[in-house]
Amino acid sequence: MIKFIHRNQQFIGIVFLFVAACFAISGVGLDILHGGGTKGRDAGEVNGQKLTAEDIARSERSIESRYRQMFGEQYAKLAGSLNLNIRQQAIDTLVDRTILDQEAEKQGFAASDEAVRQYLLNNFFKGQDGEASFSAATYRNLLQSVGMSAPEFEREIKDEIARTTLVNILRDVAVPSSKDAENLLRRQKTTYSVITATVPVDPSTAPEPTEGDLKKYYESHATEYETPAQVSYSYAVFTPVEFEKEVNITPQDVEFFYSENAAKYQLPEQHKLRAIKLLYPKESDPAKMAAVRERANAARNEAVSGAKFEDLVTTYSDDLPTKFTGGDLGWVTKGEKGEAFDQAVATTTVGSVSEIIETDYGFEIVKVEEKRSAQPRALDEVRVEIEGELRKREAPAYAANRAREILLQAKRDGKILSESLPAGNALKATNGYVPQSKDPEATLSGLTQNVFMLPSSERLQPNLIELGDTTVLVQVKEFKEPATPPFEEVKERVVTAVKAEEARKLASQKADEILKAAQANPGSFTTEAQARAATVVGPVEISREESSPDKLPKMTSQMRSAVLSADKPNHVIGQVFPSSREFTILKVEEIKAPNIADPKNVAELTKYRSQASQEVANNMITSTLELLKSRSEIEIDPSLIGQQ
Repeated sequence: MIKFIHRNQQFIGIVFLFVAACFAISGVGLDILHGGGTKGRDAGEVNGQKLTAEDIARSERSIESRYRQMFGEQYAKLAGSLNLNIRQQAIDTLVDRTILDQEAEKQGFAASDEAVRQYLLNNFFKGQDGEASFSAATYRNLLQSVGMSAPEFEREIKDEIARTTLVNILRDVAVPSSKDAENLLRRQKTTYSVITATVPVDPSTAPEPTEGDLKKYYESHATEYETPAQVSYSYAVFTPVEFEKEVNITPQDVEFFYSENAAKYQLPEQHKLRAIKLLYPKESDPAKMAAVRERANAARNEAVSGAKFEDLVTTYSDDLPTKFTGGDLGWVTKGEKGEAFDQAVATTTVGSVSEIIETDYGFEIVKVEEKRSAQPRALDEVRVEIEGELRKREAPAYAANRAREILLQAKRDGKILSESLPAGNALKATNGYVPQSKDPEATLSGLTQNVFMLPSSERLQPNLIELGDTTVLVQVKEFKEPATPPFEEVKERVVTAVKAEEARKLASQKADEILKAAQANPGSFTTEAQARAATVVGPVEISREESSPDKLPKMTSQMRSAVLSADKPNHVIGQVFPSSREFTILKVEEIKAPNIADPKNVAELTKYRSQASQEVANNMITSTLELLKSRSEIEIDPSLIGQQ
C-alpha cells in the first residue's frame, strides 16, 4: 500500500479531490434502491459515457428522499422557500460520480465477483441474528423492486466498492500537519467580545394614522383581510367498531387465518428454573460490591461441586420471595428477564448450573430443571382471539358498505341525509361555518378539506367520504365563497397594522443612525445606542467552539457568522440585523486568540488534528473541483437542466 502511494502521488492527490467532492458535497453513494435501472433516452454524456434521463431521475429521487428525511412534514414548505433546485443537484451528483467511476476504473480499482457476493450478503441478506444467508427468491424480489437486471445491479455494486476502496486508501493520505491542527484550534478557540444594541419595534411610539392613511393602506392590502371560503355541513360517522358484531366469520375463515399466521400463535420457549440472587449493597461501595461478587463465585463453585442447590439458596440468596422455596422461579418465558439471562439459560443443559449472570442489581446463578421448546397453541385455544382479529380487519368494509347503501337510497329517493338516515345513526353538524383547515372533531382529521374537494355539481347532495378505516356521510348545507369585509368592519385591525408598519420604519431609521454614527466613531457605540433608546447588552464573549451564551439568546446564526468573521477589535459590523420585533447592531470589542502552549490546549491538539483532516480536504475541494471538471468533456441536455 505504501509503495502504491509513493508511485502514484499525483494521481492520489487528484482522485482525493474527486472522492471528497463526491462524498462531502454531493452525498454520492449507492442510490440504486431509490429508483429503477439506467434504461431510457440519452440525457448527456461525461467523457463519452452516456447518461440517461432515468439516471438523472434516480439521482433526483435519492436526493429528494434525503431531504424528506431531513425536513419531515415540513419538506414541501421548506423545499420551495429554500429553492433547493434538486434537479441541478441531481445532475451535479451524477456527473461527479461518473467522473469518479471512470478514474477508479482507469486505476484498476475493480471489484471481484467474490467482493460483490460479500457485499450483497452483508447489505441485503443479513438476518436479525446477524447471520447472512442468500435467497434466490429474495434476490429476485430485490431486483424487481429496483427495476434492474442482475448484471446491472451488480455493476452498480462494483462501482460502489471501487469508490469505497479509493476512500479507504485516501483517508490515510490526507493527514494534516501540526500547523494545520494548531491553526484550527486557534480559530475554534479565539473569543470575540461582542456588544449588541437592539432597537425594539414598538407600535406605541408610532403616531396615530389619519383616516386617509388607513383607507389607503386597506385598499392596497385588501387581500390580507379576506375571509377564507367556509362551509357548514351535517355528517354521520360509521366507525368500524360499531360493525364488528355484524362481520360473518366461518370456521373455515378461522382455520385459514390460523394456518397462514402459525408463527403468531406460538407458545414461546420456556424454562423451569431455580435461582440464587445476590444483591449489591444500597451504597455504591466498591469493596462491598466486590465482596458480593466473591460470594457469587463461592455459591457457584459449591453448586458445580454437587452441593444441593436448594440449600445454597438458603445460605446465599438475598431474594426473600424465593429464599425459602429453594429459589423456585417456576416456568420462565424466554425474553422475560433480559438478553443476558436468556443467553446464560440457553447455554446451560438441563440439570446443570449456569455461569454467573451479572445484572444491574447484582448477580444471579440459575439451575435449569426443565426446558420446553416453542410450540404452536391449539386452534381451539386461540379461536376467539382470531375471530376478534378477523372482525376488526373486516369491520371497516362493513361500515363502508352500510354507508354506501344509505347514500344510494338517498340519491334514488332524491332525499337529503337527514331524511334518509335510519334510526340509530346520529346526525351531527358543524358549529356554524368552518374554514377548510377546521374539522368538527379531532378524530375526523381532513374531513372538511375533503368536503371542499367535492365537485361543485355534487356539493349539495349527500356524499360519502372515507377517512382511513372510518366512513363519513356528509350533507353540505351552504358554502361561503372568500369575501373581503368592508373597511369599517376591519378598521381596528388596519390601525394596528399601519402603526406596526410605521413603528418598524422608525426603529429601522434609529438603527441606521446608530450604525452610521458608531462606524464613524466606534468608541461612541454604547452612547449613540442609548441616546436612541436602544437596549445595550455586553460585552459578552463567544467563539466558534461554544454557542452564544444565555446573555445573547436572540443572536441569530447570521449575526454570529458576522461576528466570527471580524478580523480586528473595536469594529462595528457594517449592517443592521432585522427581525420581526427589533433591529440589532453589533460591535466586536475585543478579539483574543488562545495560547497554543497552554497545557490544556496542547492536550486537545489530537482532537483538532482529526478535525483538521476533513478541513484540509474541504479546502482542496473548493479550489480544485471546478478545474478537474473543466478537464472533462461534459454535455447535459439543456432541457433537463431547466426542468424542476
